Amino acid sequence: MVNSRTGLMLAAALLSAALMHACGAGEADGGVVVARVNNRPIMLSHLHDALVRLHGHEALECLIYREALKDAMQHAGFAPSPEDLAHALEEERRSISRMYKGETTLAEMARRELGMTEDEYASEVLALRLFLRSLIVGDGKVTETELLTFYAANAAMYEEPPRVRISHILIRGVDDAGRQKWDKAEKVANAVLEKALAGEDFSALARRFSEDAKTATRGGDLGFADPDAFEWGPGIIQHAYAMREGEVAGPVRSLWGFHVVRVLQKIPGIRPDFDKIRDVVLADYLDEKVRVEAEFHTRRIVERAKTERYLDDYLKGSVRTPAGRQSVRPAGSEKSPGGFFIKEE
Repeated sequence: MVNSRTGLMLAAALLSAALMHACGAGEADGGVVVARVNNRPIMLSHLHDALVRLHGHEALECLIYREALKDAMQHAGFAPSPEDLAHALEEERRSISRMYKGETTLAEMARRELGMTEDEYASEVLALRLFLRSLIVGDGKVTETELLTFYAANAAMYEEPPRVRISHILIRGVDDAGRQKWDKAEKVANAVLEKALAGEDFSALARRFSEDAKTATRGGDLGFADPDAFEWGPGIIQHAYAMREGEVAGPVRSLWGFHVVRVLQKIPGIRPDFDKIRDVVLADYLDEKVRVEAEFHTRRIVERAKTERYLDDYLKGSVRTPAGRQSVRPAGSEKSPGGFFIKEE
């Protein structure tokens, strides 16, 4: 998948096309009113003219990119197989789900932002991405030296991170009525810590003193902590990673109160052997190559295309038709409420 500005430009081009189509290809709008201010209408043509003037150059460049890529794909005789498109579509679904944490789907985003179905998105956006990928990676063959160099430079990406299992005793800094009791909570937490350091059973202390109702009954056991989604904040995790197995420490302050922490178990990080994950490394290497080189290849395609731009002529009042004819907008055209020069039909 092309995870770069190029991918965004392809989607933006389609959005721009849909927007311009919705606002009318020319100045005629059939008398469509899109808003009224003090009973004065704002016409669809006013909206179209404002959009062209405000965002026309950026949208035009996106459309030029899209058309140049489509022509290059056609001339190269490239046509992605249904299987490749289906695979790319599934990858895109997973990517969107991860990016938005499941709060939206590709189908919803394509419909909302581009006015497209998933199938249309695949045939327009993803097909162009696959074409770019084919230009960059070819048959996907790379040398072992290239792969090993990439693996060494990105070793942390493949390591299974260290894991730590924690138990805690929470003394809250704010009571159920919302009253602050931080000083008292810290004193209690220090007293509990002294008991634990003196050898008293940590689980029994948690059942007796902890104000975390979910874990107190199981001796304060929080299980293996996920550093990216730890409900009690990063401070406890940072302390736990620096502690030895079986060690007790604290109090650690969080937004909720003071925590006396015990490390129950530590599992060191593991780096898998290259041979066991070679296919994963290869896929990542090719993805990175595409990400780095996609914009360069896209720009080269656009630069080689014969491109003529007339938007500035239009903004100055000159209209060019698809047949190449040029005319000047009539002097009787009226201005829109935004002050833009527009001809009402």
